[in-house]
Amino acid sequence: MFNILTTLLRVLAIITAGLVVLSLPSCSDSTEIYTVETRVTATGAVLKRPKVVMRRQLLRAAAAPGPRASLSCPVHDFGQMDPLTQGTHAFVIENTGDAVLELRQGPTTCKCTLSKLERTVLEPGESAKAIVTWNSGRNAHYRHQATIFTNDPRNQAITLTIQGRVRVLLGCEPAELVFSRIAPGQMREATTIVYSQNWNAMKLTSVHAAMRGWNWHVESASDRALDSLRAKCGYRLTVSSPKGIQPGYFMTSVSLEAEQLNAPEGERPETGRCELAVSGKALRRLSVSGPAIDATGKVSFGCVTKGKGARVRLLMKIRDDLKTLAVRHVQCAPAFLKVLVEPYKKNGAKIGLYQLLIDVPKDAPTFYLPPNELGNIQITFDHPRVKQLTLKVDLEVMTPSSPVRLHGQ
Repeated sequence: MFNILTTLLRVLAIITAGLVVLSLPSCSDSTEIYTVETRVTATGAVLKRPKVVMRRQLLRAAAAPGPRASLSCPVHDFGQMDPLTQGTHAFVIENTGDAVLELRQGPTTCKCTLSKLERTVLEPGESAKAIVTWNSGRNAHYRHQATIFTNDPRNQAITLTIQGRVRVLLGCEPAELVFSRIAPGQMREATTIVYSQNWNAMKLTSVHAAMRGWNWHVESASDRALDSLRAKCGYRLTVSSPKGIQPGYFMTSVSLEAEQLNAPEGERPETGRCELAVSGKALRRLSVSGPAIDATGKVSFGCVTKGKGARVRLLMKIRDDLKTLAVRHVQCAPAFLKVLVEPYKKNGAKIGLYQLLIDVPKDAPTFYLPPNELGNIQITFDHPRVKQLTLKVDLEVMTPSSPVRLHGQ
């Protein structure tokens, strides 16, 4: 029963009104009810703490004589506003008690939010407006609060909340373009809508990519795209990746600047600026994968028992029009490592798949490297674009009676 009532009463205005009483004819007077008790300290701080009380206690408190501050709705959704504009809303506070209600202004959550009381003393049955003024700011959403202190023992602090959305002066949707798995020599495209919810018309005055080689072109955005963004004007921006982008993950940005067209007579045209994030991954012309290799190209054998040997099997994929990969030379450190490159299964060479076998032979000598040093394998290919592959090797060869060494110690 307690859990059911707790869930029900969380929906009510208990949090914003201190101790608000709800008539629950189906509950007994001994039913426990979850509330939030509000107290104001001598310094003006508002303290709220959860409290479980009996229903009879709430009924007794509600029936007690004295002033009572009542508010129909402490939260007002103002809807959309232009950025950096001022809004005003009046909340009505009523004295539904049988004694004089005293009101005084409390703190606000933001310097841009102000509250003003129409009256500070209310006789029973009287009401007054609490006027809240705020600035929308630049963020996509705003939420500001103002506190009114009262002498109502059941509701010593009233929190007035203003919330809404800010129209976008200049923005992009999506705000980030992701280029996944760009193959070598490939150019990829992605599009975004550059739009304004404020201006009836605009022109892009600058498009600048932080990373060299990126290109773009601009065209008018469709009415459907603008309607979905509640935009008044906008463009479709298509961004193209460079063909020679370096392999690996990348993060960059495109800076956009725009100017308002057809500004009201006598007013200077507004300008706006936004950043379009760009990220992705460019694939290597020759990639190596497998459980024993990490993202940095380090092959891990760990500690190999002398006389037993070990093998690592890796998969190589070549992304090039020429799939044939012939080995010209192999150089290893330590020199006892054996390296073999062969097509993966029967048709591997036709589709650019090869397996790389690295062996520690059974007759390998005891071997370990100084701390923070690694071995390496360098394979030279007879290929016009894939010249060389270099891998790091983490390896120790120890006799069974030797203590296990942790690499780097």
